[in-house]
Amino acid sequence: MKGNLKLPHNVREREDGFFEIRITNKCSKRKSKYVRPEVGLTKRQTEDWLAEERARFCAEVNSDYTTPLLFGEVLDMYLGSSAVKIRDTTRSVYEGQAPRIKDALAHIRIDRLTSIAIQEFIDTLSAGLKENNKGIIVNAFNHAMELQMVNRNPAKFAVVPKRVRKAKIFHTREEVGQILTALVEYSNKNIGAYAVAQLRLFVEFAIHSGMRTGELLGLSWSDIDVDSKKVHIHQQLIYDKRKLYISPETKNGKDRVIEIPDRIINLLTDYKSYQMQERERMGWSDNGMLFSDRRTGDLLPTSAPADWFEGFCKQFKFRYLSPHSFRHFFATVLYSETKDVALVAEVIGDKISTVIEYYVHSEDGSIGTACNAVASAIESAIKKA
Repeated sequence: MKGNLKLPHNVREREDGFFEIRITNKCSKRKSKYVRPEVGLTKRQTEDWLAEERARFCAEVNSDYTTPLLFGEVLDMYLGSSAVKIRDTTRSVYEGQAPRIKDALAHIRIDRLTSIAIQEFIDTLSAGLKENNKGIIVNAFNHAMELQMVNRNPAKFAVVPKRVRKAKIFHTREEVGQILTALVEYSNKNIGAYAVAQLRLFVEFAIHSGMRTGELLGLSWSDIDVDSKKVHIHQQLIYDKRKLYISPETKNGKDRVIEIPDRIINLLTDYKSYQMQERERMGWSDNGMLFSDRRTGDLLPTSAPADWFEGFCKQFKFRYLSPHSFRHFFATVLYSETKDVALVAEVIGDKISTVIEYYVHSEDGSIGTACNAVASAIESAIKKA
């Protein structure tokens, strides 16, 4: 198509199929945007599409929207803007929710989108989605306000009922002991099996560190210092738009260094030899990751640990809970032993408020123990009176 198009002013075609739009704003600063039309457009359709994209970008650069955009366009602009700082995990969630929001509100102009329309949409959602979807709409409107597209945010008036959060379910200490014992038995019966060694290492690592699944799957061998028994947690594996990739930051953007016990160090040593053998047998190249797909050596899918562990639990007739439950177990036990919420937050890489709300739970029997402790204290006081 190169050379045959009548391109709008300040638009040029690149060799890679993209078109560069270059606009100079009111402060004489040049801005660029790269766009690529959909496949199958005619010559005329492509020219019209580029003209529209140029006009839209020009309005965005100069914050001068003479024709209000549809909310769907504003939402796309918000999610696609490089100027908006959205963490990878959050962006993945937002993009997953965007189609639902667009189905309901995309066709409405932003200057005509009312709080009532937004409320009606929010009311159709389940309790778990109401707050999240409202937040996306509020943020999209905030972005539009920053660009002077509108001077109000109708989404902030939408009412979201306070959620009644269910108590988190996690394994007891007794169950964890049974799981670890069974893992040893399972491992001894399958010595040399890469998949088994991988399962055991993942589960034990999760139990002993409280790391998120994405953080574990994002670990590289260079992040682990066997001599000092320390692990540097600074990235995570993300699954977004049917693609796996390593994000250079954790969920909350908090790097941390934790210590791991000798038990994990020994497992790492054995596992590394299994991994090398599997790599040579299957002929895949080393990507430096701790957990790799045994057939291809690629990044391990985020669903793999749960699939493995569910099959393991069925075989040994254990109660199955997702691998994330080990994070709750770790945080609860750590708090039980230290009574230090700030320390728990630092170790698992989360906010203190989040730790209190989500991760600090009462262990089975702790209420009875607490009541007995108070009764003992009262009896002691009576005797001293």
